[in-house]
Amino acid sequence: VLDDALQKWAQVSPFTFEAVSEGSESNLVFAFYEGDHGDGEPFDGPGGILGHSFSPTDGRSHFDGDEKWSENPGPDETDLPSVVLHEIGHLLGLAHTSDPSAVMYPSIGPGVEK
Repeated sequence: VLDDALQKWAQVSPFTFEAVSEGSESNLVFAFYEGDHGDGEPFDGPGGILGHSFSPTDGRSHFDGDEKWSENPGPDETDLPSVVLHEIGHLLGLAHTSDPSAVMYPSIGPGVEK
């Protein structure tokens, strides 16, 4: 999922991405957490805040481990690829848009894919 999302952004931006081994220095870091995980932006459990990312110079992207994630979401599941794509957009400096069909729209409903 992560590699696919990074490749999509690489196709439409001047950025390139390269995986590094765990424990290596990296510009971008992705992780799943539950509740308060020490960054001042606690997760709220299922349905609500799905993820958050910090500014480009920070490079952290966090996803709520309590969500019901799926790569092919049913009506009560959240599409992980869409949320990962959205959060990487924030890592690259993009803000939210008012276009509900855009990946950078601030919310996504259960079962929806972008």
